[in-house]
Amino acid sequence: MNKLAFLIIAAGLLLISSCEKEIEYKGDNGDPVLVLNCIAEKDSTIKVELTKSRFFLSSGNGDYTITSGAVITLVNQTSGQTYIQTAPDADGLYVFPTTALEGNSYTISATHPDFESVTSSMTVLYETPIISVDTFSYSSSGQVFMKADVKWNDPSGTDFYVLKLSIVNTLSGLEFLNMPLGSNDQAMDELSASDFDGESFYPQLFFTDELFDGSQKTLEVRFPKSFTVPDPDDHYKFTLHRCTEATYKYLISTKKAEYAAGDFFSEPVKVFTNIENGYGIFGALSGAVFVK
Repeated sequence: MNKLAFLIIAAGLLLISSCEKEIEYKGDNGDPVLVLNCIAEKDSTIKVELTKSRFFLSSGNGDYTITSGAVITLVNQTSGQTYIQTAPDADGLYVFPTTALEGNSYTISATHPDFESVTSSMTVLYETPIISVDTFSYSSSGQVFMKADVKWNDPSGTDFYVLKLSIVNTLSGLEFLNMPLGSNDQAMDELSASDFDGESFYPQLFFTDELFDGSQKTLEVRFPKSFTVPDPDDHYKFTLHRCTEATYKYLISTKKAEYAAGDFFSEPVKVFTNIENGYGIFGALSGAVFVK
């Protein structure tokens, strides 16, 4: 770099730094509201996290959990049963003595003297069974990868899916490794779409049935080969989660917000909520499992 170019760059940096000005935020902080989060898995205990919202410029080190004064009411609209919780467990979760039953609809409300009451509703969908999974190995760029064709019958109507892959020991039942996977199927949401000119993998795949509604679907997925000589009792566990639109939108927007937070040039992402008068999610996942 010659001396003239160096002087020009230095002068430019000096000009930029001299133009910096601290601007005081004068927006409306808003009063905190209740944040209710619960994504129940089919046949699993329903657990609710209740916190309060915080101003986005506030320190993230504060304690925003609600541990007393709250009354959370869960109603199974299908059976008519009502459950009430007023205190969280040791993990800070409000645990109800019931499981998320397939095909049942639920409503939930949370009240607290310091906040406006919040409400929401959700339905636990029936799972979509996986018919078969065929796996193959292949080489790319000198590495060995796996390919799997996952097949199921998609029900009529709009459906939202999340596909996950893990390793499970069928003798002990221990699930010890979550596998990244990818797919270049046109049904993929942009969040987890792959271009296989280079292998790209994600913790889970998000997609809808818009392009194959009501028909049999074979989805090709790819993933790294995790071991050369597998234990005879270690197997691939494919879980096809079917969920409501609200749950799907919440999961998608949450992931996109996480990615945007790590990218200085990304636009802020608004996280989806289905909680009336508050924030969060009340939803469910119905997972069909196929062990290969």
